[in-house]
Amino acid sequence: MRWLLPLLLLTVPAQAWDAGNADSPRTPTPLQVAEKFCAAAISGEWTRLRPPMAPALLSSIVKALRHAGEDVAIPWSSLSGRPSTCDASFVNGIENAPIVLVAVTYRLPDGSQRVDQVQMDRTPDSWVVDNVLYEGGGNLRFRLAEL
Repeated sequence: MRWLLPLLLLTVPAQAWDAGNADSPRTPTPLQVAEKFCAAAISGEWTRLRPPMAPALLSSIVKALRHAGEDVAIPWSSLSGRPSTCDASFVNGIENAPIVLVAVTYRLPDGSQRVDQVQMDRTPDSWVVDNVLYEGGGNLRFRLAEL
């Protein structure tokens, strides 16, 4: 039986074991995606935000829209107002890790700020948003389930 596992491993394509070569370029980059979150927040146009999404997140969004109605806003952020500025930076400092967290720092006109973290997964060709972790607790997937 010990010979069975190595034999099974040989039958699985290499792509199934790897999220792609860490050095291969992927577009958009995690910071480019996070900058789209910033642009949506500053403009107040969250409905135009269409980041590349992981299949499970896309499925959750579709289910939420079917249940709550297509006019419901996707809660992409923990923000309750429009920021005057926004910055994106890596949380884990490793741009080519299989999972990357990008902090999106929203600065509000009153001087306060909120920091959400966009969790992105590496695929062979791109980065996809898998979840948004809200400052103060909660996340996009949980909020979608509540809609």
